[in-house]
Amino acid sequence: MNLNFKLRLDNFKSYLASRNVDVALIVSHENIQYITGFYTTTYPPKDAYLVIPVHGEPLLIVPSVNYHEALREVKLGSVEKLPQGSTFIEFVKGVLKGLRLKGAMGIEDELLPYGFVKRLRRALKIKSFTSISEGLKRIRSVKDSEELQLIKKAVATAEKGLERASEVIKAGVKEFEVAAEAEYAMRMYGGQGIAFDTIVASGPLSAYPHATTTDKVIQRGDFVIVDIGTRILGYRSDVTRTFIAGSVSAKQRRLYEAVLEAQKRALNVIKSGIRASKPDREARYYISRRGLGEWFTHGLGHGIGLNVHEPPTLSPTSNDVLREGNVVTVEPGVYVEGFGGVRIEDMVYVKSEGVELLTSFGRDLRVLT
Repeated sequence: MNLNFKLRLDNFKSYLASRNVDVALIVSHENIQYITGFYTTTYPPKDAYLVIPVHGEPLLIVPSVNYHEALREVKLGSVEKLPQGSTFIEFVKGVLKGLRLKGAMGIEDELLPYGFVKRLRRALKIKSFTSISEGLKRIRSVKDSEELQLIKKAVATAEKGLERASEVIKAGVKEFEVAAEAEYAMRMYGGQGIAFDTIVASGPLSAYPHATTTDKVIQRGDFVIVDIGTRILGYRSDVTRTFIAGSVSAKQRRLYEAVLEAQKRALNVIKSGIRASKPDREARYYISRRGLGEWFTHGLGHGIGLNVHEPPTLSPTSNDVLREGNVVTVEPGVYVEGFGGVRIEDMVYVKSEGVELLTSFGRDLRVLT
């Protein structure tokens, strides 16, 4: 048994016991992978169910199409095939019959339809249900050594995409052509798909933080934001650089330098034990001092792992506390409507004192000709 997976299971069972939960039902792809190691993109979450008794071994129930794949990949517990024509509730009723459940069942309440939960309660005579979604997110927010290595590989692969983007960006090229080249490069270096829709936004469109890549032709003097990420065995990267096509104005340089310095100041204060609002406050204060505060319109960053956005959240209103082992993005930005925007995003591993910078792609302003 893989030691990391055993520790994950033990931590989760301790959490369940603290909530007086006798058994947990997990349906999300990411949480199933986190606990068991089963990774596939060939099924929607509703087709696989992970049952975890507090005093027993995990049982992964999958349709026949995933059965042999699951047998090969699952690191702990057992795998059962859901018989054709049988529903999960009918099948699991026999599985749980001998457990004599007295406490609650833990469920990912935001993922299960009310009707399903109602039928589950009636069939299994469950006394009560407890949400385990937030608890799982908090457990997953601290990465073990195996997770960190996969994230590092995902970051390095995304940087291949950034490098390729920087090679093709020039006046006359369309945004979607840059995105295609960047995504192809990530695939060629082992990326297993994009982590999210790639953003290539140029000129005035770069003022939209979540811009959609379009057929806009890049013009000389445009800001070009490239926000990119890939997946390695489900673990994701998220890195952004802002380039300039052809020539740079004094105003563009001022915006870029303000964002870069704000990021440096935020990075300098990140460490385990501080409130996640503190680095946001450092970056936001500096950008405001430069007279640009109204254009910093989003939080500083977020946790990342099996999902692009996970706890902790680095924002002005966040109550999260950073912990050693968190992997977070640090991505200040300034977006001037009608002119353009700048975002610089790196990923870091939080340590007891400071951070390990996971990205190596240069942050100095690149003017591409």
